[in-house]
Amino acid sequence: MSFKYFAFGISLLFAMILVVFLITMIGYQFLEKQQLERLITPLFFIGFAIIGYFLAQKAVSNKYIHSTILALLIVAFIALFLDVFKQIPQQLWQLLLLSFLCLQVGILGNLGIKRLISKA
Repeated sequence: MSFKYFAFGISLLFAMILVVFLITMIGYQFLEKQQLERLITPLFFIGFAIIGYFLAQKAVSNKYIHSTILALLIVAFIALFLDVFKQIPQQLWQLLLLSFLCLQVGILGNLGIKRLISKA
């Protein structure tokens, strides 16, 4: 696994965070706090599934293994980021586990689509 692949995964993570931040700022003008939370939380985890999809697409050989390793590194990076900025949520392990599972859904979705296309 090369550094370029890791940088690709981290850049996808930052792009997703930026998009969620922009949606939050725009939504904050028009929605109440509870409505905004109900909108942002699913989008955040859907973003992880999309990142997982693109990680599997960019991986070279042994796509599932390389994508899963990078998914674990991204989740560890999130935990480190939260720890450094002292923004540790009360359900940290649930957040990290759900993030990893969403990344896996994206990875498996990509590999499943590729397998269906190759059989057709």
